[in-house]
Amino acid sequence: MAYFDYRRAPLKALLAHTPDELRAEFASAGTPGFRAAQVAQWLYGRRVRDFAAMANLPAQLRGELAASWRTRSLELSRSTAPPTARASSCSRPVDGANASRR
Repeated sequence: MAYFDYRRAPLKALLAHTPDELRAEFASAGTPGFRAAQVAQWLYGRRVRDFAAMANLPAQLRGELAASWRTRSLELSRSTAPPTARASSCSRPVDGANASRR
């Protein structure tokens, strides 16, 4: 039995959900509510962002979570280290928009 329906919109932002919202999302997919609490503990309590490291979740669920959800909201698009003491980097949301940080 699959925990999540792969036909949903790909890669929802997991960190955009509160633990209660996660429980509702999991329930709508037919996944027991205690699994949402486990994921929330990994995300917010232990600050783990890799589903493979969430050892108390079934392997099938970890794979399905990785296929349906994302745990990071930014990815590094470029980084520069000029000879000055100040380095700069540019990050962008996973959805492709640009956001700069110095």
